[in-house]
Amino acid sequence: TLNDPTVLQNGLDQFQFQNYFHGNFRNEEDVTEFKADYSWNMESDEPGLGFKVGVKYRNLEKDRYDEATNFTLADPSTVLTVQDFIDAGSESYTVENLGFNYPHIDEDLFTDFLFANPGLFDAVDASNANSFYDIQEDVTAGYGMLSYRNGPHTLIGGLRFERTEVATVATLNGGPEQIARKIDYSHFLPSMVYSFEITPQMKIRAGFAEA
Repeated sequence: TLNDPTVLQNGLDQFQFQNYFHGNFRNEEDVTEFKADYSWNMESDEPGLGFKVGVKYRNLEKDRYDEATNFTLADPSTVLTVQDFIDAGSESYTVENLGFNYPHIDEDLFTDFLFANPGLFDAVDASNANSFYDIQEDVTAGYGMLSYRNGPHTLIGGLRFERTEVATVATLNGGPEQIARKIDYSHFLPSMVYSFEITPQMKIRAGFAEA
């Protein structure tokens, strides 16, 4: 490691290549949602009958994937040093709490060399297959509400239908085999609320709902 200023001053050829780890790690969550509602005579000060209907769709997708490769020299007698991959056009930089300058290692220069000379390296898959999963959840819902207001009395009833579908692909028990599962379920969810207005500032209310 470049943490000894004495060794650093003795020359960059002191630091020889051991391995190069290249990884691509993805962890994403995407949500897509659509909603539409229509109501008539549902304002709190409107007497008589009123209704409201609506539909909603929600898609949730979560996925995680780790892909990595570890490169080592195919021939241990081959020597590559830091000096071979210094960016001569960039200034060195000082690391906090160490107080001496690091040379600027050009990663692009090294990767260009790596892909131009694949025979010099052994590439080993270092991906973490155990962490892979992909989850997709689709929820489709529709509802309807009826209300009736007469003086201090208000009665509101509703019914909501909700269908959920979940598809999962993931590693199981340490993998690397992938297991796919899919489930779906539906629910009817009724509700009703009655309220009586004693004063504009005071109401009594009773109701039930299934969620």
